[in-house]
Amino acid sequence: MKIGILATAVLAVSCGIASIDTASAGETLGIRLLDAWRYTRIYCALAASDGGTILAGGTGSYWDHDGDDGLLAKLDADGNFVWKRIFGGSGTDRLLWVMPADDGGYIAAGSTQSMGYQRGTWLVHVEESGRPLWRRSYDTKAHPGRLVPIPSGGYAISAGSSILRLGPSGDVLWQRSYSIPVNEYYGTTALVAASDGGYLFASGDTCARTTGDGELIWIKNLGNLGIRDACETPDGDFLLVGDGAIVRLDTAGQLAWAMQYESAQAEEPHLVFTGIQPDVGGELLVAGSIGYQYWWTRSDRASCMRIDASGEIVWQRKLVSEERESKFYSSRPLPSGGFLLGGHIWTMGEGAGEDGLLVRMTSSGEVGTCSDLFRASAFMATPLEVTLTDGDPTVTDQAAPAYVKATGLMATWEAVSWSPCAGAMEGGGSR
Repeated sequence: MKIGILATAVLAVSCGIASIDTASAGETLGIRLLDAWRYTRIYCALAASDGGTILAGGTGSYWDHDGDDGLLAKLDADGNFVWKRIFGGSGTDRLLWVMPADDGGYIAAGSTQSMGYQRGTWLVHVEESGRPLWRRSYDTKAHPGRLVPIPSGGYAISAGSSILRLGPSGDVLWQRSYSIPVNEYYGTTALVAASDGGYLFASGDTCARTTGDGELIWIKNLGNLGIRDACETPDGDFLLVGDGAIVRLDTAGQLAWAMQYESAQAEEPHLVFTGIQPDVGGELLVAGSIGYQYWWTRSDRASCMRIDASGEIVWQRKLVSEERESKFYSSRPLPSGGFLLGGHIWTMGEGAGEDGLLVRMTSSGEVGTCSDLFRASAFMATPLEVTLTDGDPTVTDQAAPAYVKATGLMATWEAVSWSPCAGAMEGGGSR
């Protein structure tokens, strides 16, 4: 495998691609720039079966973030576009998650304000070639969280304080609402399809365990955690990540352990975790950002770490980009045992703005000759005292929101392309 960093950033120092011996020879990825007057965020990256990468994100004018559109694209193994699509209307539309569809191709989920909703959820289903098959929007009154597959067919998605169970074509089978507070700023809720057919549903400081029909098993308050994502471990426990902390609960909702993570460097006062991905052997990759104090300003640095089953740090990395802001939003596995991380980076100079960031790394955190841009950090792990309390067990059956066939929300992105980048995290370029 050839490993590197792919960024739609304008960079100044050349970063090549080094060959690393892994199980998936032939995969290549390097640094690319997006030559367009747009800002781009990669909210989710998925390894395709042919060695390529599927991207889901948001893109729009640098001057008008209220006009964002959803981005869905495929890269080949060398990091070149195979196809690219923009979906959107007059409002702000973003695609936040992508996964293989039941009947082939890919299905992406995101937030929309283009169908007369203040906060709505939408799905886009495309063929392997990128040709749209159908689009659905739902008046969920909240931004969506995670889309998960159901072994018996169809999907489930979290939105606000609700779980929606969907059929293979996006029709709503049922919707249930739980007493889980939702952070209106972040708007995200974590959803895990558990191995026993049920769900773990979490947001803010509360998580709930349900059956496959949405019936409540238990609900717990965890204190000031700020949950952003969750996953199931191979032995059926659950890990929840948030504001610099990770909590592990067993299948009965009892605390197994909780850890707080901090940087040893005074200028990096705050960690936020936004994604967690199980790995082989019970270890996990956690992605997010470090709050960084640079002179009089505060910004973020994309960061990640690998932890063992007890929460101890195996290794840690951060993106080195001077005072440039960067974040990771998600982490997904590679067939080789490595990871894909999606995010954004703020680039400076002429044409400055937010650009999509994609990192392909080995399971040991290596990124080839780009390693000088992705260095070891200095996180510390300490046990965290968490008091669990039972939450409000109220569950409300809701009328399924009518979905709209959003046939007008699509345009093909043919005006721009990714091309080899000239440099590394300092300076700028034209768009």
